[in-house]
Amino acid sequence: MSTLIPVAISVLALAVSVFNVWLTWFHRGSVRMTVPSMVAFGYDASGQARTFNPKVMVRTLLYCTCARGHAIETLFLRLRYQTNEYLFPIWGLCVDKLERSGGLLVTKTGVTAWHHFVGSADLNGFQFGPGAYEIVVLARITDQKDPILLWSSQLVVPPELAPKQHNGADQLWFDRLPESGGFIARLESRDAGEQERWLSTHDSSQR
Repeated sequence: MSTLIPVAISVLALAVSVFNVWLTWFHRGSVRMTVPSMVAFGYDASGQARTFNPKVMVRTLLYCTCARGHAIETLFLRLRYQTNEYLFPIWGLCVDKLERSGGLLVTKTGVTAWHHFVGSADLNGFQFGPGAYEIVVLARITDQKDPILLWSSQLVVPPELAPKQHNGADQLWFDRLPESGGFIARLESRDAGEQERWLSTHDSSQR
């Protein structure tokens, strides 16, 4: 009996060591996304012609379930409104400042950031109106063939809060309620002076 206890302890220690090696070096885990704390619908201004492209902004935490982490090549967003589906393929990342993203390493400690998704050129005529929107955020991960789904939800724009100005002056914000977990909408509008200052400094082509 006295010899069995040290043997059992040694076997247990070896098993723990093997598990730690597997967890550290071989377990690939997955990339996860928390439910956003805020979502916003707005517009991005680009070029001297002042075209306004629809944009969806998401404030969230991305994290990985494995120790080694994963490299995200790109994020993109699909928006379903009424009977149509729209692609928002241009990804901007804002941690300390807003930049056009070239990839992101996500580890188990996670990265909290604003993610800006701008519609492609063929969406120039799209405008945010009242009604239900289904939002789907997807990621393309290095060494994985197909994009993965990170988060999807439905948000409703009440008729009284639908943007009236589609030149970036109106932004519709959805704040997550901590108790119910749902989202409440609010409309924010820039006055003429604020809008002019925004247009003078805003150039999405530099992101």
